[in-house]
Amino acid sequence: MLATDIRARSLNDIIGQETVVKGLKNYLKNNNLPDIIYFIGNSGSGKTTLAYLTAMTLNCHNKKIEEDGTISPCLECPSCQDVISERFQRDIHVYNG
Repeated sequence: MLATDIRARSLNDIIGQETVVKGLKNYLKNNNLPDIIYFIGNSGSGKTTLAYLTAMTLNCHNKKIEEDGTISPCLECPSCQDVISERFQRDIHVYNG
């Protein structure tokens, strides 16, 4: 599928979601991630990609620290490879309030 082939591999690759990316970077940099994050938006806005990148960054065994202090996944460890190839257990809760 084209969407998975060209999916961003780090938060620095995300375009058009500057506010969300900045918030996620600050959460990850300060190791102060909230218990729940809601990604809400139209189809194709990057919700799944942001969720995958957040999970990949949190679970990465060899995190890279960028020049600006943000943390990025290595993309090579087994945990990163599981997220990239979508071989992981999904925990999805849908709220239709």
